[in-house]
Amino acid sequence: MLAQIQDAVYYRALATPCLLEELRTGNYPHLMLGECLALESYRFPAYIPPGDSAPFHPLFEQIGQVSAQELCGQMPYYIELARQNGARQEKDYRAAVRLYPQAGVCAGLMAALLLL
Repeated sequence: MLAQIQDAVYYRALATPCLLEELRTGNYPHLMLGECLALESYRFPAYIPPGDSAPFHPLFEQIGQVSAQELCGQMPYYIELARQNGARQEKDYRAAVRLYPQAGVCAGLMAALLLL
């Protein structure tokens, strides 16, 4: 989504309402953009932890407030930040996936010991 915002602002100079409409028609149903009235006031869905979404609030607050050049200059930072968040979440997911089978084996062994 961030790359799409960057392209829309830099190459097509889309106004904020047009940008919001374009993002609504994009493949981002998980971000619940249909409920958003303006990108400047966008709030992330509740299932996204505040620690993950907080760094992006300044970006959305300044859309339409700063020049396209300034906004596009900041986008690589936010794109990298999103990539790092995604990598961290993937790492956490992989650790949880490994943990559950091990916990199941331990619980099974405990149950077997209790039955003996």
